[in-house]
Amino acid sequence: MESYLLKARDISVEFTGVRALDHVDFQLAAGEIHALAGANGAGKSTLMKVLAGTNPGYTGEVWLDGRTVELRSPAAAKKLGIHLVCQEVDQALAPALSAAENMLLDDLSQPGSTWIRWREVYRQAEELKKRLNLDFDVRTPAGRLTLAQKQMVLIARALHSQCQILLLDEPTAPLSAVETETLFSLCRALVRERETIRAWASGGPAAAPCLPVCRRPGERPRSVPAGRRRPWPSARHPGASSLCWAVLHLHLCSCVTPATAAACTLWAATIQRRPVPALPWESTAFWPECSRLS
Repeated sequence: MESYLLKARDISVEFTGVRALDHVDFQLAAGEIHALAGANGAGKSTLMKVLAGTNPGYTGEVWLDGRTVELRSPAAAKKLGIHLVCQEVDQALAPALSAAENMLLDDLSQPGSTWIRWREVYRQAEELKKRLNLDFDVRTPAGRLTLAQKQMVLIARALHSQCQILLLDEPTAPLSAVETETLFSLCRALVRERETIRAWASGGPAAAPCLPVCRRPGERPRSVPAGRRRPWPSARHPGASSLCWAVLHLHLCSCVTPATAAACTLWAATIQRRPVPALPWESTAFWPECSRLS
């Protein structure tokens, strides 16, 4: 059996009668990069927040390094080396504090941290800046940074806190194509180090820019189809276009009959001049068959 660094099984989350996740499984191997895709409302962010400890009301089991863990608070997740960079980066930053202070905020906010050695704070921040190849002054207030720079500050904070698993929630949504490639190049480099970040997962819409770049060894796209358990793609994962068509169809299946969903998906493919072969949409062989799409 394949060994996984992180494994979640039968994860369910319900909000006031609405089931956001319904018995979802998720696995992440060491040295691996995931692109978690799905339509809006499929439960991508909900799953990531469960793993980051910000959805403590989940049911199911989570294993880390082969042992069962409870992720009922962000502090518990961080203690285990799991860090989440949310899409709303401003909520995780103190805009009036410098980038350096935000990078080391977990240390500076510890109880008993009465005396602050500012020279040491800026020294450590400069080391993180050099390591991540950042192009801004660490003394700049976080409120004056761009969105891409704010993301890098939060990634630097995770690195400083001995992060082992880095979760990015829709990281490419506010970024340009160049900033997106810079972000993924950085994360690939961090995963290659292994002693720094052993694995990371990225969540975003099906058409997010993360899919075209997720084609290298150890990088796998997956789909969360309307928050429900489905057979995941095989090791020979489908490409970005294939996964987009699959997510579109599964999203339609939650609104209309499977036959109507198939017709709409094929119609959309025709409009886009992208032929989609007939597939057994609702069978257990759906995802392996999906890999044949071009």
